[in-house]
Amino acid sequence: MEHRPLRRHAATLTLLTSLTAAALEARAATLAAYDFDAADGSFTIDVDTLAPALTVTAWQDADGTLTSFAGNPGRALGARSFDNGNSLRLSLQAAAGQRLTLEHLSFDQQASASGPKAWAARINGELVAGAATTTGYTSIAIPLTLAAGALFEISLDGSDASSGQGTWRIDNFVLTGSTSPVPVPAALPLFGAGLLCLQARRRRAARA
Repeated sequence: MEHRPLRRHAATLTLLTSLTAAALEARAATLAAYDFDAADGSFTIDVDTLAPALTVTAWQDADGTLTSFAGNPGRALGARSFDNGNSLRLSLQAAAGQRLTLEHLSFDQQASASGPKAWAARINGELVAGAATTTGYTSIAIPLTLAAGALFEISLDGSDASSGQGTWRIDNFVLTGSTSPVPVPAALPLFGAGLLCLQARRRRAARA
C-alpha cells in the first residue's frame, strides 16, 4: 500500500513533463522574411522579419557577384556568374536550447535571357525542389518535410547560363515553420521519480 503514492507521484511527474513540452511547442509562423526593400525604397539585404529564437547570416553568393536588381515590386537580390553554377546562400541558427522545424519556403524568381536555365533549392545539402527558370517573375512555393534541427543552411542554385553576365534574381523570400525547446531526455522523468522515492524514504526514516 505504501508504494501507491509514490507511483502516483511518478505518473504525475511524467504527465506534467509531457504536457509542458506540448504546451511550449510553437505554432507555425514566419521564421525569416526578406523583401529586399529599405524604408526609403533602396536595396537592402537586411531581414524584415526574424523569429526571436533565431539568428541569421547575411546573404552571399558563391562567386561574390551579389547585387541589386528590379524586384517584384521594388528591389530584388541577384547575382551573375551562373555559367559555372553560382548560388545564393543563407543560414539560420536556433538559440541554445531551441530547435527549428521548417514547414514552407517561398520566393519569386526571374532569370535574364542569358542567365541560368534551371534553379534548385537545397537545405543542408539536401535537394528540396528544382525547376526551369523564367524570364518573368514566377512565384515558387515549396513544402518542407525536414527533420527538426538547430542549424539550416539554405542554398538557391542557378545553372546552365549561356553567359557569365547572365543574371538570376529572387524576391519576397519567406521561410515559415516553428521553434520549440529541445525535447527533455526520456530518462529525466524517471530520474525525477527516483528523487521523489528517495525523499519519501527519508521522511519515513525521520518519523521512525
